[in-house]
Amino acid sequence: MRVTGLVVMVGAFATVACTPATLSRKRESETLRSVDQVIARYYEAVGGYERLKAVRTRHMRGRYHEGSLDAATEIFQERPQLRRVSVLTPKWEHIEGFDGQTWEYHRDAGSATGHLTRDTLGGPAELAQRRGSEFDESFVDYSQRGFTATLLGRERLRDLDVYRVRIIRTDGWTLDYYFDVHSHLLVALRKAMPLHATGPDVESLTFYSDWRFVSALLVPFSGEERNVKTGAVLSTLAWDLIEYNVPIRRQDLLPP
Repeated sequence: MRVTGLVVMVGAFATVACTPATLSRKRESETLRSVDQVIARYYEAVGGYERLKAVRTRHMRGRYHEGSLDAATEIFQERPQLRRVSVLTPKWEHIEGFDGQTWEYHRDAGSATGHLTRDTLGGPAELAQRRGSEFDESFVDYSQRGFTATLLGRERLRDLDVYRVRIIRTDGWTLDYYFDVHSHLLVALRKAMPLHATGPDVESLTFYSDWRFVSALLVPFSGEERNVKTGAVLSTLAWDLIEYNVPIRRQDLLPP
């Protein structure tokens, strides 16, 4: 079973954070007119660019739901791009990651050994995993990474006033980030990609909620991804634990 879609969904959880000052939703009298202004306000809201970049490692543990699937999940990640994702059910375990190359490991319950594969370079699974293993969201340092950014304007998303920022990466992938006009937090991500790296692209919106403090930063512990066309829930993700700058063993980042 391929669960590659999970690794992109969790990406935005990695960099969304804020300080207590942003908890009060103050009215903005000005209209931000450039993408760099919007992103700069985001950096201020999360406690500053330096604090964001000071996070070197990340450990996350929680539960992933997709249809009838209810799985435990755990992520170990180290800047700039080392990562291992585990998805565990009573019937099977699926582990995937990036150690310079993307890999996947699957073992059925009751089996003594599993099967390790290296993804085909440039294929949908390899591309999704490579993108998902990036430590920072695509709008962070977008110019230095060769990406383009455009402020599409101000609009309503659910019951929020938001600024919509479009990032086009060098690989052609387009991502729309929605920042709350008043708190400047990242509240949603719009993207299009194949489900589990197979089939046609599906456009989705992921919304973030359940904010809690982690190492003096406030991060969302819950996310819900919906199909833009149908409105159907594609998946939900709820974290029980998020830790920053904790020691990570090399074996926690490598294939089994």
